[in-house]
Amino acid sequence: NMASNTQRTPLHVAIKYDRRAIVDMLFGEAALDCGLVDSRKWGMWHEAAAVDACGVIETHLAPRGAPHATSRDARGRTPVAVAALHGSLGVMAILLRCDGDGDGNAQFRELVDVPDDNGNTPLALAASKGHADMCKMLIETGRVDVDRPCAKGKRFALHLAAGFGHVGAVRVLLAAGANRGVRDVPAGRTPFELAEVMGHAAVVEMF
Repeated sequence: NMASNTQRTPLHVAIKYDRRAIVDMLFGEAALDCGLVDSRKWGMWHEAAAVDACGVIETHLAPRGAPHATSRDARGRTPVAVAALHGSLGVMAILLRCDGDGDGNAQFRELVDVPDDNGNTPLALAASKGHADMCKMLIETGRVDVDRPCAKGKRFALHLAAGFGHVGAVRVLLAAGANRGVRDVPAGRTPFELAEVMGHAAVVEMF
């Protein structure tokens, strides 16, 4: 349980670097505190979500009801948001099919459209990184508003995908009915215009 100067414990590090034998060994210690968070307020669920550590969640965190399953980190991001940002499809699939009796007993499915402190939902985070399959998985829950403002209300998920040149994510969002005419603030550009300004020819052609 000894923490570094950023409050990271051996368990945090073992999960991050996928040292499964060490993770198993640590969970075998009676004195292990799996509820510790680091300076980012990342608990073990956040750590596992970032690296798609499905086995850690299924073998250790979920069965033990480890804390921080649905809590927010220093940026206001839940493990669902972290999984979306990092494109952790395996972890997201696990979260969406279990109840997640974590902090507040909230279900993971209730978090798929919850914005972080910058107003970015899991869909917006996935779109910004070009995780097309993750965008599709989130949309298929039926709980996501593809036209929800993000980036502190200045843009939409389609802007983020188009602005970064993520063709696959743009395709998924358009197929889901995302409004291609929305405008950002303060420039007033549509996703098409933003892609054009940024020089993403492949995205421009899609519009």
